[in-house]
Amino acid sequence: MRRGFADAGLYLEDKKYREGSRKDFWFLRRWRKVTDGTAAEVGYTVSGILTGGVLIVIWAGIRAHVLKQ
Repeated sequence: MRRGFADAGLYLEDKKYREGSRKDFWFLRRWRKVTDGTAAEVGYTVSGILTGGVLIVIWAGIRAHVLKQ
């Protein structure tokens, strides 16, 4: 298992390398959470814009055909 980690650039024999790798993984985890949160917010915004657009088109159709305005 250590050889597999070493092939990936994770040297577990030295404490300095272990600490550095641990910090790198924590950074990647924080980065992933930030990007996931941003993606969700963008998705909600796009969904809101599309829903609003559809409602405007429906309202325009009602006004044009039903209310004859």
